[in-house]
Amino acid sequence: MKYAFLILSFFFIQSSFAVTITSFNDSPALLNVLEFIKDSANDLKVSNRISEKKLAVVDSSKCIDVKAPVVLNEVEVAIQNVLRYYPDEELPLDEAYEDLSTLLGVHTFKKCTFFYTNEKMKMKTVYFENAADSVHIKVDTITLIAQ
Repeated sequence: MKYAFLILSFFFIQSSFAVTITSFNDSPALLNVLEFIKDSANDLKVSNRISEKKLAVVDSSKCIDVKAPVVLNEVEVAIQNVLRYYPDEELPLDEAYEDLSTLLGVHTFKKCTFFYTNEKMKMKTVYFENAADSVHIKVDTITLIAQ
């Protein structure tokens, strides 16, 4: 009986230390990885930016409903695109992906895709927003046009 109480109390102590992830700022690992991606952008012809910037979607015809794994995959692909050129063994990728997965939960997201072009660049923006309007993820892929 004494051991059962000890095991139960250990379980409750462990669960009380669980971190709630409600934004990128709640995850040092995710912030570290995203900062690395941002810093690498200046050196690449095709770069990515990942943010929690909320967009006002005017044209919903450019949107579809997707599950959380689609959002996670989009972010992972953007990160891997940069790591192909600048591999970094010390980045806490597993922890960052785990925290992002926690943030996304099992929600359904609205996925909207937009394109923008000017004389210097082409940009593809993939924007995700959950139904509760509490999670917003924006993934930009920027391609510089040679001049």
